[in-house]
Amino acid sequence: MGIKLAPGSRPAVPVSPMGKASWLGLRFWERSSQLPEWQPLSVEASMPSRNIVIVGGGFAGTAAIRRLERHLPAGWRTVLINEETFMTFTPLLPEVVSGSLFPSHSVSPLRGIVDKAEFVQGCVTRIDPERREVIYRDHDERRIEYAHLVLACGTLANLDIIPGMTEHGLALKTLGDALHLRNRIIDALEEACQETDPDRRRWLLRFLVVGGGNSGVEVAGAIYDFLRAACKHYAGVEEQDFDIRILEHGPRLVEEFPKSLGDFAEHTLTQRGIGVHCDTGVSRVTANGAEDQDGNRIDAANVVCTVGTQAYPLIEQLPFEKLKGRLCTEEDMSVKDAEGIWAIGDCAAVPNHHNGELSPPTAQFAERQGQQLADNIVRCIRGEGSRGFSYRPRGELATIGHHKAVAQVFGMRFSGRFAWLLWRAFYLFKLPTLLRKVQVYFEWNISMLFPQDVTQFQFERSGHRLERERRRAGQREVGQE
Repeated sequence: MGIKLAPGSRPAVPVSPMGKASWLGLRFWERSSQLPEWQPLSVEASMPSRNIVIVGGGFAGTAAIRRLERHLPAGWRTVLINEETFMTFTPLLPEVVSGSLFPSHSVSPLRGIVDKAEFVQGCVTRIDPERREVIYRDHDERRIEYAHLVLACGTLANLDIIPGMTEHGLALKTLGDALHLRNRIIDALEEACQETDPDRRRWLLRFLVVGGGNSGVEVAGAIYDFLRAACKHYAGVEEQDFDIRILEHGPRLVEEFPKSLGDFAEHTLTQRGIGVHCDTGVSRVTANGAEDQDGNRIDAANVVCTVGTQAYPLIEQLPFEKLKGRLCTEEDMSVKDAEGIWAIGDCAAVPNHHNGELSPPTAQFAERQGQQLADNIVRCIRGEGSRGFSYRPRGELATIGHHKAVAQVFGMRFSGRFAWLLWRAFYLFKLPTLLRKVQVYFEWNISMLFPQDVTQFQFERSGHRLERERRRAGQREVGQE
């Protein structure tokens, strides 16, 4: 876990299958080639503050602050502001849904990630570019000056993209979403176990997954795995009772991958019994299911949305140029017409010098942007020129359930169990702390040896539960009268 290599040396390629998967996962995020020079920037001598403030504790923000901790000159202060005290490792949320991972192991405490930097739990409500101040709230409203401000706050799920989705749909963007979806699956099993009408039982256990990208196929596979393993605990519920369907607006699944891998994913999912419906857009969601673009009704008790994002209110209120809710930046990730303000990650439209296109909103690009931005800030402090963002993506990985995945790494294509091992090895390496690496490694192995955990997590305080039971008792008394 703690092997160190000499500067400039490379690890030898392991010969075992698991070793190769781990090695490829490590090389997947290898440092890119020399970056192009961009515009020269420097810190003014009269600058009143020597604070570097980072807003957002996701992949981009944590990558930037960890890099700054190692390279920032003495006398400078770095502050990370985030609403939660933890970073959510979003690629592992489907593992929480399937029961392969304990919920707390998909997040890492930000105070354990940062070392020399300061962490502040708070909600940034406003930015004053003229006074170079960030206004945030914890218990009271507070202000902090900045010399450099890094906006890395990501995006929110946008359920309003489809009418009725906000009222009746389920998102998968946060740990709370994953726990809510898991609880909904268990609720459906509990109710189906008591249901005598077979048609209603199948309706209760029908899940529609809107979106056939990486997130869609991963959550569909996770739901199927959980239902298949858990149904043995529920008398009267058989495997033929549950029905998972993917509704994809485009012509095929996982368009981020080559067609051959997309076809493999579709074949594997359909072979397991998961319905795949391409060229099927959802026009409306109701309490009883969904309607497609042709007005056809699909009855289901559960609709999961994996498409649609929106900007944070903080980003929306800023008076700078935006593209589809994302802040427009120069090639070096500085916000256009905003001195001392930078933007990275999902909330930023960052040009990629490698291919001249905008960087996609993925964790892979967010982490690399955070690292290169930290280098740019250090160059600016030293009076050197910043460099444009340039990154050649190493590939894509997606699980499709039942120990299978699809992957494209360094131009090579993998599918099946080896791709699944590669997926796990890669994300195990990317977990931010040694503690989480060890916990996840052992939990993944233990979950393969023991029956599915069907515990339902309810977060309700004792006083609230007592009040709820009193209200129910009152309603029963009124009904009896």
